[in-house]
Amino acid sequence: MRQSLPDIDNDPMINELRARMSLDPQALVAGIVAVRFLGPFGKALVERLSASLGEPMALVPARLRLAGGKNIERIIIDTPTGTTTFVLPAFDLRDEAKSAILNLDLAQISPESLYWNAETKAWKRRD
Repeated sequence: MRQSLPDIDNDPMINELRARMSLDPQALVAGIVAVRFLGPFGKALVERLSASLGEPMALVPARLRLAGGKNIERIIIDTPTGTTTFVLPAFDLRDEAKSAILNLDLAQISPESLYWNAETKAWKRRD
């Protein structure tokens, strides 16, 4: 009786290995630094992205970048739909705005710059 070969194209372990091998190490290091800098929010963002994208948490930090110097003006996320930039509001609104990012379907966000609207308490495109 002949034994069939495993279907490696649909094997999760093989797919994860392929993803790790194609990962840009500089992007991963930059993402890990971003996560550490963002503290508890960074950890929650990685968990949310991992769940939304169906990727292992170890790979997700490569999708994150920060911009704007030590005051962090933007959080940049690479998703399957493209690159989305969250332009952070003034300091007094930042916690509320960052929490709202975690409530978005991060796998489906549009690839553009989004701005915090304090009146609607939601991320929006600039009008």
